[in-house]
Amino acid sequence: MLTLEANWKALWKLKLHDRFKILVWRIASGVLPTKLNFAQKVGFGDTHCPFCLDEEESLEHLFFKCHISRAIWFGSMWALRSDLISLSTCKDFIKFVCEPPISTPASMGVNILNTSTSIQFALTLDCIWNLRNKVSYSDHKINILSTVKALDIRILEHLRALESVDASLDHNLTCWTTPLDDVIKLNVDATIVSNRAAIAVVARNSKGIILNAWVKELMNLDSLVAEASAILWAMELATVEGFGKVTIESDAKVCIDELSSSEASSN
Repeated sequence: MLTLEANWKALWKLKLHDRFKILVWRIASGVLPTKLNFAQKVGFGDTHCPFCLDEEESLEHLFFKCHISRAIWFGSMWALRSDLISLSTCKDFIKFVCEPPISTPASMGVNILNTSTSIQFALTLDCIWNLRNKVSYSDHKINILSTVKALDIRILEHLRALESVDASLDHNLTCWTTPLDDVIKLNVDATIVSNRAAIAVVARNSKGIILNAWVKELMNLDSLVAEASAILWAMELATVEGFGKVTIESDAKVCIDELSSSEASSN
């Protein structure tokens, strides 16, 4: 069982856009401006749910008990019976998202299922809140089928993006490596933005400690020339600093290939 403090940390670590995290935080903090919440704070105002116009718009009613919300939860890909969910306090919402009440099949990893479920729950809460605002302020006509379809598409897009990121991290992760004990590594780079070019050099020792960093502007706006200039400047700086042995690292493959070539015809 997660503690409340752990729940907050789990929320900010979710692989979601901050907008969705902020919504869950506002709900769990009791500051989301539902009609009931607003009326309780200012002392007056209409408290009826904009969906059904019958019950007071509490958090639990808006997100789980109203017939519109129930239709959205049940119509989505997992067909969740939201009317069976009971959240007694605002803080129960963060537990609901970060520690979803699900049973994990033996064939599926717990972390994978929990993450995907948390994403679905957070996006569904966002969907209901956005629909509520459209009904309240734009006289929006509710279409449950189109709403659920759009929600399912968004959930699938997020899950696919998450799979792509995980695959990229698993197979294409490139990390900075330390040089040998007596070697200084000089990482170089160049950038061109708004008709201005700049090059940078960072020197690190075998422990990864930054010894120095330099940056300067260039007059030439050719990207290849800028990358080559950064490599040249790194060698000049190594001489000035008195570095005995250096290795230069650049992401400009063309420049590195030319420098590594033994042909006299190099550019």
